[in-house]
Amino acid sequence: MKILWTRKASRHLRAAYEYWASQSSVKAGDIMLNRIFTAVELLERFPEARRLGRIDGTRELTILPAPFVVVYRVQPNQIEVIALFHGSRKWPATF
Repeated sequence: MKILWTRKASRHLRAAYEYWASQSSVKAGDIMLNRIFTAVELLERFPEARRLGRIDGTRELTILPAPFVVVYRVQPNQIEVIALFHGSRKWPATF
């Protein structure tokens, strides 16, 4: 199953990387990015394995030990990553 990152999710990912790299180091940013991509790639094999999302039609993948949650939708032929949030952020009402 193909994984598609929406523009919004890509922006969230870039902002998280830039923040992490500026606050820690580029290497720390790279490690965090690798953890996110590795976890998301597992969704190709097990798309329904993660918890139901707080917003209808979504699912949520928690990235550990990083404090991020990947919000995604399972479509017939792809997984659509729609957002990446820091776990402490206020959750939006919709996407």
